[in-house]
Amino acid sequence: MGALPANRRASLSANLQYQFSRDTSLGGSLSLTRTHYDATLPGFAASRHRGLYAYAYAQSRWFDWPRSRLSLTVRHHQQIVLDSATATGQELQWEQDWITGRYETQRPEFTTTLGYAWDRSSGIQRRYPTAGVQFRHWFDARGFVMGNLRYTSMQGGLATTRGLAGSVSAEYELAPGWRAGLLVSLNQARSANLPAGWIGPTVFRSQERSAYVFLRWEGQAGRPHAVIGRAEAPGSGRIIGQVFFDANGDGERQVDEAGVPQVEVVLDGRYRTRTDGEGRFEFPMVAVGRQQLSLTLDTVPLPWAPRAEAGVSVQVPLRGVAMVELPVARVQP
Repeated sequence: MGALPANRRASLSANLQYQFSRDTSLGGSLSLTRTHYDATLPGFAASRHRGLYAYAYAQSRWFDWPRSRLSLTVRHHQQIVLDSATATGQELQWEQDWITGRYETQRPEFTTTLGYAWDRSSGIQRRYPTAGVQFRHWFDARGFVMGNLRYTSMQGGLATTRGLAGSVSAEYELAPGWRAGLLVSLNQARSANLPAGWIGPTVFRSQERSAYVFLRWEGQAGRPHAVIGRAEAPGSGRIIGQVFFDANGDGERQVDEAGVPQVEVVLDGRYRTRTDGEGRFEFPMVAVGRQQLSLTLDTVPLPWAPRAEAGVSVQVPLRGVAMVELPVARVQP
């Protein structure tokens, strides 16, 4: 190991996000790195390397589509594989969700990504399209299938993969504590050896294909933490929600319908919390099963009132999150 040069790395990172509404936001990140290689062998000169990674996006809902995101990734002499050839170029991507609807639990997902890369790594000009897909489908409360795949049409330096790469997995609960699953993955990964002496980094691509079948058992012992709400079954989950001004009276939150701050939300007639400045609230440890949420009328600003004075019922999943939106309607004079 004495033939390998030592290196020191320093980095600076920054992230920024501005949320206009529930669906519209702007953001990005910036990372600067500096690496210094020592001259540990005769004839091996010390060297320094500087790299930049920048990412910016705009996200909103256009037309009647679900969430859309347009993003730009910029790399300048960035080592995406440690001590390998650097990546320089840009990639413009359009990411689109395709499934709408209100789901308390077991929300399905289907997202596509289309991109175009301007790759100038290693001084070679390349232009090529990219594509990707991410999905999740629930068979029922006991099982799901999910996966992610990315296709890069030609060998470049902006990504660690070429061709088709990703994984698909499925899992199903056979009995309490017992789960069976399947995982299939493929990857044409780009990696590198450390440079030694006058020999530069050796970059190569591996053809990885694997499949796993597993049977897993999970057990618990000891006394669980106390949970709130009516205990219909062992275990707990979370409730996350928002109280909003239902200006058009349709019961669905629109982009221009703001949250209601400082409203008292009551769980099971006993446990209370208040909304924040955006109307959001959370009950972190709630018993699994059907729970009842209501609003304290005196805390709702006039001339608004809860649409359902009796409240709403929500199903809390085991170790999951129940999402709920509580509208308040304008009281007619």
